[in-house]
Amino acid sequence: MATYLYAIKYENGIPISVEAKNCTYSDLNTTFHCPTIGCTAILKLCSLNGHYPPHFRKITNHSDFCFNENHYKSKIKDIDPSTFDFEKLYNITVSEHSNNSKKNVSNNSHKTKNKKQSNQELNKISTTFYYLKSKSINSPITSNVKVKDILVDTRTSHIYSKVVFGFKMLEAQILYYKGNILTVGYPINNIKFRYHLKFNSLNDLNFILNKCPKDSNNKLLSFSNNKTFIVVYGKWNNFTCEIFNKKQIFFPKK
Repeated sequence: MATYLYAIKYENGIPISVEAKNCTYSDLNTTFHCPTIGCTAILKLCSLNGHYPPHFRKITNHSDFCFNENHYKSKIKDIDPSTFDFEKLYNITVSEHSNNSKKNVSNNSHKTKNKKQSNQELNKISTTFYYLKSKSINSPITSNVKVKDILVDTRTSHIYSKVVFGFKMLEAQILYYKGNILTVGYPINNIKFRYHLKFNSLNDLNFILNKCPKDSNNKLLSFSNNKTFIVVYGKWNNFTCEIFNKKQIFFPKK
């Protein structure tokens, strides 16, 4: 059975990230939740004074779409976060030719070095997302950057209730679109929050929409467990970011 080092609990409707090691006996009767957006799994606190370090275990099943801890662990082996850079990741992502050029440099100039150094860097949206989701929101990425400084999800959305500004990675569900604007949001707790993705290319917008489940009238599904979750990395300005490249949007897999 999977164990978890952190969970969330709700205080006045706000999701608060809690690390097991910081819990006390007063938390033994507290209801904790899986930190994945929309997941209905309930977790319990275990081993406060046992043979193993404090941790959480599930007492109800995760939702079908949930990315559980075992999934994260399989995606984040040998990560070196020390070189993480907000702007560098953004520039790599929005550049049309960055992947090919980086691949050539990696294969030709650093072939020998890569054989010796197996650690992954946080230079891809997918790798960065799985790494961030596997950590508590207060976990440091570098000496001056924490998870909550870059990731906007159900655990951190209360921090960004008034503005989302700068380089941020957002996890949400696609709601609807109009023209070249795709609107995304949350299925639980923060139903009022809406984030707007402004596409520079309609081809990129259509590429994303074609990946989303629709009803018999070709309309995007409303909030449900079957609705598509996406991850968006962009330079945000008050709940809006421009999409210069479809690679800014990532579809997490189970």
